[in-house]
Amino acid sequence: MSVKRPYERYVKLQKQKNPSFANLCSFFESSQRNACRIACLDFTTKAAPPQEYRLDPSQLRDELSGIPAFGEHAGNGSAAVLHPDEKHLLKYSNATNADTVGRIFIIEDLTAEVVEVLGSTLGVDPLFFASHIHAPEKVLVSQTPELANLPSRYKQANFINIHYHRSVLFKDATRRWGKLLRCSNVARKLAVLPPTKGAQLGLLQHCCSVLKTLDSKNRWLGIILVDPPLSDYYTAIRSGNILSPALHLPSELFLGGYEDFLPPAPFGTDSPIDTGPPRSSPLEDLLHYWSQDSHPTSSCYPILPSLLTLSYYSLKIAAAEWTMYINVVNYSIKEYEYRAPKRPDFLAEVERLNTHLAELQAWRRRALSSQQKVDNVIRALTTFQQDQQTVNQRDRHNDNNDNDSNGNSTNDESPALTLLKEDYTHLSASLTQYSKMMENMLPVLTSFAQIVDARRSFTETANISRLTILALIFVPLSFLSSLFGMNDVYAPGGNLFWVFFATAVPVTVVVFFVARPPGRDLKRLGEWGRGLGRGLWRGRRRGRGRGEGEGEEGEEEEGTTGEGRFM
Repeated sequence: MSVKRPYERYVKLQKQKNPSFANLCSFFESSQRNACRIACLDFTTKAAPPQEYRLDPSQLRDELSGIPAFGEHAGNGSAAVLHPDEKHLLKYSNATNADTVGRIFIIEDLTAEVVEVLGSTLGVDPLFFASHIHAPEKVLVSQTPELANLPSRYKQANFINIHYHRSVLFKDATRRWGKLLRCSNVARKLAVLPPTKGAQLGLLQHCCSVLKTLDSKNRWLGIILVDPPLSDYYTAIRSGNILSPALHLPSELFLGGYEDFLPPAPFGTDSPIDTGPPRSSPLEDLLHYWSQDSHPTSSCYPILPSLLTLSYYSLKIAAAEWTMYINVVNYSIKEYEYRAPKRPDFLAEVERLNTHLAELQAWRRRALSSQQKVDNVIRALTTFQQDQQTVNQRDRHNDNNDNDSNGNSTNDESPALTLLKEDYTHLSASLTQYSKMMENMLPVLTSFAQIVDARRSFTETANISRLTILALIFVPLSFLSSLFGMNDVYAPGGNLFWVFFATAVPVTVVVFFVARPPGRDLKRLGEWGRGLGRGLWRGRRRGRGRGEGEGEEGEEEEGTTGEGRFM
């Protein structure tokens, strides 16, 4: 094993110094079943798009060693081996590669054999692979390289790892699967979100790693590692264990995928309309953008590109995917706007609130992790900017702003770098805003849970009060039944059975009023009695007044009649 795979042995020795390489060591020992795809782009001094062709992983070592796949290969009878369905993409070149100034290898679905070839041929820092192959689950036996290393470690590196999420939409929204893993060589976690507006969304981990180095002929070389296209097959995770067999879950990109960031062709021109990247495969997307006639980051492209130039399109794709991620957060956070129902089912309501609290805490943690990934990119862009300022100051000091000593143009990446940094700063600010919003919603949901719990307590207290009333009614009856049960005379059908009711009813009423004295009812009854008394007294006074008035009128009539008689 030490002779055939020296780089693996080197990584395992470095693990003693860097425990975060444990995931990379496990990757060497794991079995990869999927085929690795490799696309190569040759850049020449001519102002033309790069030449594209595909490679078989078995030909990668020869390519990196300086033996070209075409031209010089034709002399010794060897050629790159292609997949049957990729032969139509082959572009032969009978000329030599004298004009080639650099190459880019885009590698999809990394395997341990490719890691061994890249590491042993180019002397790649193991941190480049370890940061790309991060564990999908946080376990105590290994560390995530981004969390285990300080920013200064990445600042001195010749590579960048771009982590982001792809938003997918499942066609079946009737089930909840929790956490899933992709059926790929590099395990990526898929977080299945709670149903949102009747749709089942998911966030799929992705990573694009870019490395800049030199080959054996001192030409610049770019290595880009990407993940495979979307697939409908996943494996479930339960208690940290991967279950089998694979699940078939049809899915598609959320809202059709990310927006194309290239400006459209002018209206009215006869040039063919660009339909944009396919969006299904990161490899095909990068090939689409690298096939453009010009690059927006450097005037010296493709003579002497920087790491920013090689990673520009990857950074723009990741920024566009982060925009889709923020849209998913915007859709999902509306599901937690809570309104208390008028007649809630308390058990179901408390369960729903507890579920929402757990989901919001998961969103809060997910937002902090996403913000950390975006901030890592901003930190890298800041490093690019500082290095560029250093180069510009040195060029101004040498009074050579336009051309260097070899006749090559100097870098001019300020506009593209500034705009790219503004994009990621905007993404970081949006993630911070939503993170604070989720944090503010947690105490609100906690308060609602307390209110629902208090309402449930009041309802239970009312039910207990009803039981108490029933007990007050039946306890005297039970006591008297036991008392009169000592003699058959008081039993039903006996001569004195009526005594039971004559005694039980008054005793029950007395016990009930002693246990629950009707203070308000007695007060109202007293007020009603007093009002009734006042009404009767007033009626009697009115009756007396009328009687006295009628008596006086009768006396006057009698006097008048007597006078008439005497007259």
